[in-house]
Amino acid sequence: YSRKIIELAGETRFDLVHVEWSHYAAYVPFVPEIPSFVCTHNVEFLSWRRFTAATNNPLKKLLGMHEGSKLYRFEKEFYRKVDYLSTVSDNDARLVRGEFGIDDVCVIPNGVAIAPYDEIPNEPVPNRLVYCGSMDAFINQDAVAWFLRSIFPLILKRKPGATFTVIGRDPPESLRKSASENVHFTGGVKDVRLPLKEGMLEVVPLRIAGGSRLKILEAFAARIPVLSTTIGAEGLDVENGKNIALADTPETFADECVRLLDDPNRRQKLADEGRIIVDRQYDWSRISPLIEAAWRHTVEKRAGQSR
Repeated sequence: YSRKIIELAGETRFDLVHVEWSHYAAYVPFVPEIPSFVCTHNVEFLSWRRFTAATNNPLKKLLGMHEGSKLYRFEKEFYRKVDYLSTVSDNDARLVRGEFGIDDVCVIPNGVAIAPYDEIPNEPVPNRLVYCGSMDAFINQDAVAWFLRSIFPLILKRKPGATFTVIGRDPPESLRKSASENVHFTGGVKDVRLPLKEGMLEVVPLRIAGGSRLKILEAFAARIPVLSTTIGAEGLDVENGKNIALADTPETFADECVRLLDDPNRRQKLADEGRIIVDRQYDWSRISPLIEAAWRHTVEKRAGQSR
């Protein structure tokens, strides 16, 4: 990759290098003459720090400490080598400033294209819960494992007909073996809207995430109510009881889930308010000008430094 980047930089005059995802920042030093902007989707070390805190397995704790420390050093080194960077939330921006001493940081939220979600009607299956996320990511694996182990059995005691659909590519065998008449794994799908819109409720039982959750914005755009942990909804401008429901323990999460399944008026209120906030703040048409402004700032900042 580094050789190809250097070749391209020598063949063409680029005004800017845009880096999508933090780990690609490692390639920025190969083209030091080009202004560089990094769009961070997460502060990566934070997820591993939370993973370490969430697990009781000594080996997993050691893994979390090792990976978290390694990513902390990586982010601290390479974020300082770029001209400008963005985070997806104010929380992450404060973390970057506090942990890495980088003051010039902007916030560009995650976004979603709303219009395509209106092209397909919602066809909720009674008592169907859905979770959407790439299942090759450890944060999603932990969320689903925790839900299946600690929360879903409590729901089934009161709602024996409840079903849980996990939408996302490459679920590991350790999770797929949980499949049953109540638990289904779709694997990769061509159109996430179809299984998503079969849900009466999207559950987001995340314990170790960072950044902000595109899965919640997708559910909002699809007019599906969301029940999440506080960490799961972190980074989004949401309010518990108004446009989202929040719960953080297995018992409260299960109780809230059952209450929502039994209360169509409350589900509709959350769905309507969720759609309003995604329309006002998180549609790509509102976010794209922020990206253009960040690009301009990056180029102008480098120009000012070279004077």
